Amino acid sequence: MDKFIKGAIIIIAVLLLCTAVVVISGIWLIVIAVRMNRKHGRSVNLQGILTVMFVACLYCASYFPLIGYYLAAAIRGLTNRGYLKLICLSVPNINNIANVFVYMFSLTSFRKFVKENSIALFKGNRSERKDIVQRVRRPGSLDVQAETAL
Repeated sequence: MDKFIKGAIIIIAVLLLCTAVVVISGIWLIVIAVRMNRKHGRSVNLQGILTVMFVACLYCASYFPLIGYYLAAAIRGLTNRGYLKLICLSVPNINNIANVFVYMFSLTSFRKFVKENSIALFKGNRSERKDIVQRVRRPGSLDVQAETAL
């Protein structure tokens, strides 16, 4: 039991530390962006700031169930609750899927891009799909560089 409590405390401390790092680095990134925009006389891109904050908050919130599980386990002495632990361990994986929806919600350019290209990708013929993929790929991307190197 002592090993479990020590392990739970370590896991909670690491998760809280990681969450703090994400929040602090997000705020730091925003401060740097605001300073650079002011230095060059441009206005601040609120869509970009909102996107960074939403992604950081979503990341932090995705670990709260896991922190709660280990905290409750350390306080109440729960050693293993099967499905509850599995669900709490799986919730952070939703973050990867949710980022697409955050981008759709906060960035109008991404929303427009998805609307324009998703219909053509699913309804178009093979040559239209190839054209869309070629438009999406940027000259400096790794897959384009790999093809040119061969």
